[in-house]
Amino acid sequence: MLAILALFTTVILANYFSLAAAGTEELLAYRGNWIATEQRLVVRNRGYEIRDVTLRDDRKTWVSFLLQQPTDTTGKFPAVVILGGVDIGKETLHYLGDPGRLIVAALGYPYDLSRVTGWWAGIREAGKMREAAFRTVAGALLVNDFLWQQENVDTNRVILVGYSFGAPFVPAVMHLDPRYKVAAFLYGGGRINQLVGNNLDTGFRPFDRLLGEAAGLLLAPIEPHRYIRSISPRPLIMIQGHQDEFMPPALAQELFDRAGAPKEVIWLETEHMMPWRKEVINQVVMTLRQWLEKKGYLLPTGHLK
Repeated sequence: MLAILALFTTVILANYFSLAAAGTEELLAYRGNWIATEQRLVVRNRGYEIRDVTLRDDRKTWVSFLLQQPTDTTGKFPAVVILGGVDIGKETLHYLGDPGRLIVAALGYPYDLSRVTGWWAGIREAGKMREAAFRTVAGALLVNDFLWQQENVDTNRVILVGYSFGAPFVPAVMHLDPRYKVAAFLYGGGRINQLVGNNLDTGFRPFDRLLGEAAGLLLAPIEPHRYIRSISPRPLIMIQGHQDEFMPPALAQELFDRAGAPKEVIWLETEHMMPWRKEVINQVVMTLRQWLEKKGYLLPTGHLK
């Protein structure tokens, strides 16, 4: 174990300055021109349909998402793009129900984290996970390219929502794409090194922290603290849980304090937003819906639930 710690320390010190200096230029290296679309109808019910869509660009970035939209072909509708939890990805859509007069695009991730079992697998797959993180940002831009070409999308009300695993991507995407008009940051935080270290359990806390520092350096180009200020003057809504066991509330509050106006944080007396905690999901969805309606970003008849 001491030998491994020494090796990691050497690698981190050797790469610190180059990794810490990496920024938007590295993210933009994965940003290409949209060249192909594949889609299939999943279900059509009274009032809405769901399609499984895959977009590809000329830099080998691809993004798969579930698109739910009204079957009403008249008028334009607000659009919500969701970066969800790591375990369910685009299946997030199925936890929201009928959105009514609203378009929802729930994104999948370009890497299956279930393949990573144990810290050694994480080290072995670190390069692939880093690339997948950057392609996730590029994918969110690609989805917005798609939405802006749809006749039924109100481009003045395109909303980016990230929760849990997806939340830390939100500031970087907002920084790179001014077409997103509102940022919703749910049950997440800043300081990737601490978020990762907090959620590891190798049985040796110093090693957990060291792995967290390594992750923070590898993912430095998407660190939320780098971009949180650039969301302004667009609105930022943060919804967080006081009892969140995965995303320390202090890290969420620190990120909120750093953000520019207009901004608002709503604290709920809940644990982390997990797929099996339906009461928490319903409370968060309702809270976000009410805030968006109050601010005029959702139609009075539109809903997320």
